[in-house]
Amino acid sequence: MRHRLLSASALSLVDQFLKVASALVISPVIIHALGVEGYGEWMLAVSFAGYFEMLDLGFSLAAVRFYSKAIGAADHQMLASLFGDLRRHYRRLGSLLLITGLGGAAACVVFGGGNVMVMVCVLALANGVVFWNRAHAAMLKARMEYGKVLGAGMLRLVLFSGFMLLMAGHGMTAWTVLGGHVALQLGEQCLLHAWAAPFVPKTTAPRLSPPLRRDVRRFSFDVAVGGLTQMLRQRVDTQILAGYSSMASVSHYLVAARLPLMFFDMLNGLFGGHVMAGFSQMAASSGQDRQHEALFRMLRISAAIAVVGAVGMWVFGPVFLGIWVGDQFEPSHEALQWLAASSALTAMHCPLFSYFGAINAYGKVVKVSMVTSLANFITSLLLVQRMGLMGVVWGTVIENVLWGAFLWPVLARTEAGFPLCRYLRVVLVESAIPFTALAAATSWLMREWLNPASYWQLIQCGLGIAVVVSCAAWFLLLAPEQRLRLRGGFH
Repeated sequence: MRHRLLSASALSLVDQFLKVASALVISPVIIHALGVEGYGEWMLAVSFAGYFEMLDLGFSLAAVRFYSKAIGAADHQMLASLFGDLRRHYRRLGSLLLITGLGGAAACVVFGGGNVMVMVCVLALANGVVFWNRAHAAMLKARMEYGKVLGAGMLRLVLFSGFMLLMAGHGMTAWTVLGGHVALQLGEQCLLHAWAAPFVPKTTAPRLSPPLRRDVRRFSFDVAVGGLTQMLRQRVDTQILAGYSSMASVSHYLVAARLPLMFFDMLNGLFGGHVMAGFSQMAASSGQDRQHEALFRMLRISAAIAVVGAVGMWVFGPVFLGIWVGDQFEPSHEALQWLAASSALTAMHCPLFSYFGAINAYGKVVKVSMVTSLANFITSLLLVQRMGLMGVVWGTVIENVLWGAFLWPVLARTEAGFPLCRYLRVVLVESAIPFTALAAATSWLMREWLNPASYWQLIQCGLGIAVVVSCAAWFLLLAPEQRLRLRGGFH
């Protein structure tokens, strides 16, 4: 299992790197082709279409968790029952989305709906097909076949990037971007369906027992509410800016948030669904002690990566944005710095979220998250009228600081039973504080030495920081026996 977890994490890192590289190359191309207003419209349509994820109702993560438990316990009948029930559920949801998308598209044609709403309806049709395939995709994840899941996503990303570059000189419009996005999304689902077929149970099994069905629904409900609050946290900000500021502010916010969001997605890729599947299989086969040991190892690593990334974005982020999208996005510079710093406080605890999923402890997290998201929404509404873009940014910063500095450690104590002092020692003393100091000193020296003004100089700065941090991680994050084991692997 350790080999599969490491392979999945490595592939997730490659996937996130490709996403970052694609965004760096493609976003300026799309912005140049569509203009600031047109880019804002496209991103607003994608933001609205993101609400379709609410129809998932948390069953995707529940499928991975309960599939994994059945696989760990070698309970083939339970696995077949779970797959049958979840496939029926997703077929109903997919059909609902298809009907909604077709109805919305027809209404837009008849009543002359705006470009954003037409694009949202087309995205609804594509998402209906995605929902039909969710039970199969979850089976691949539960089987730790993340190479196939990530491979399909990476292929789609590379083809989309190539298509955008090809169309850049041929009158690209928002409809060109939409067509490429939808066509490749459907192709990705065809690949996942074919690759999942060998793992799908072939035997017919009875429906889930009422107690197990209640467990699945309760877990799904907690995940759904948590996902709703996270979605509101990520998407409502742009809609507040569109309503109370300007469409240009939407673009400035999205550009500022791009790097922190991609970085957080990278950490989530490293410690996300495959880690929860691993924890779930450990619970069924190895017990709690092994889970705790693995969690603390992951927390040390996630905290170090989070603070190093935040320091890098604070120091070099404005320079990068100036090169990437030009002076017209100067209002994004300060927003990027504060979003990066505050997001790191939350990202340090990323493995804890997967652990809570494995032990079915989402309930309290969800309730607290609803309160903090509502507070973020109210704060943003109050501040945007006085501060514009930075008012919405500060609403997010306050919530991130509250979670990272207080709520996650407290929940680790109350819900998972970890001693608070030990948890804080692992995350802060053994990882976050020394790596923050190291990254800050190294970043300052690299900036003073190179004074970066090009991509190549920024890459040199990044490589210098990576070398210093990697050497420190060898001694600060790895125990002596782990270093010996790695040396043996190298030889």
